[in-house]
Amino acid sequence: MPTSKTKAKDILYSRLPEPFQSAVESYFAARGEDAAGSRWSWATIRLDVLLAKVWDHMTLMEAVPRGVSFGEYHEGYIEEAGRSEDWPPEWAKRDPDSIWPIILEGSPRREFGATGIEDGWHRFHWYVDRWPGSKRIPVMWREA
Repeated sequence: MPTSKTKAKDILYSRLPEPFQSAVESYFAARGEDAAGSRWSWATIRLDVLLAKVWDHMTLMEAVPRGVSFGEYHEGYIEEAGRSEDWPPEWAKRDPDSIWPIILEGSPRREFGATGIEDGWHRFHWYVDRWPGSKRIPVMWREA
């Protein structure tokens, strides 16, 4: 996924910059795990490139019904999140310009998992709404 213009950085959790550390802490806390000692890679990527990559992967893995466009999926996602009163996300209500990294499922250097995004679906959809096009956003993935 990172392009030749995008250099990925492999780094220990304890040396990650903010808000990457906060994203990792949240990710591990939700799973009852400890972040200490975990290794991560991170990069910035254009949102339109990430969207295309994730959508292609979700379509290939049949994680969405055939014939559904990303626009339809995106609209349904936001509608569902709105019904749960979780839209916009709480952090976005506090600071709508905040950009937290999206945690990818698997390494884009090797292979994605089932959906491509491990943690950060709300962030992903918020960014798509807020910054359509080529804005660069941070992504990270756990190294094995």
